[in-house]
Amino acid sequence: MTFGFWAGYRLVQNLFKPQMSAAISNAFAHLQASSKLHIEHLSPEQVEHNLQIGFTTEEMTNRVEALLRGIGLIENFAPIIYVVSHGSSSANNPHHGAHDCGACSGRPGSVNSRVFSFAANHPIVRESLRQRGINIPANTQFIGALHDTASDEMEYYDIHILTEANLQGHLKNLVTIENALDMNAKERSEDLHLLTQRPILKRSDQKLKNAQSRYLNQDQN
Repeated sequence: MTFGFWAGYRLVQNLFKPQMSAAISNAFAHLQASSKLHIEHLSPEQVEHNLQIGFTTEEMTNRVEALLRGIGLIENFAPIIYVVSHGSSSANNPHHGAHDCGACSGRPGSVNSRVFSFAANHPIVRESLRQRGINIPANTQFIGALHDTASDEMEYYDIHILTEANLQGHLKNLVTIENALDMNAKERSEDLHLLTQRPILKRSDQKLKNAQSRYLNQDQN
């Protein structure tokens, strides 16, 4: 009886004063930004359970070329190209996988974005692409990222590889990206009448934190 009382109390508390909790499936927990991936296949001995570990440079070239041609990005490259995957934090949601990347077997696409960026930055891949008619400038760098579509937050991978010029450009881009994330969260939250009207919503606003928690705990159920 006592357990049931406290469980009911907690349920009511979460409805009127939602909080982030360990029960929430965190999209960013799928891949730690500091983790290291074995992406390049360097020798025939690199196998596990009779499966090749990583991609050869030819395999990487084929995949990068296919994607770039598929989206029409074969010229006029920007200094920084963000390869943004998506995922969704969720709680108590039997359909959680439907909010993640279908091409990643219902998981966040962070690994895919990071692997593709590594391949697109590889010097041998760059030279092979040049021979195939795709000349990516030396100052262009690909950066993997993950957009949590529930909390409207972003995480970026392998920022340490950026040149000084591109790092400064990335820091400037963050302002624009964060403003876009804020406005997107504001637009969705206004449907629930959780936020007041104002030009730019600051992410530190407590009402935004409440809105994010409500999306995680209720809207995705």
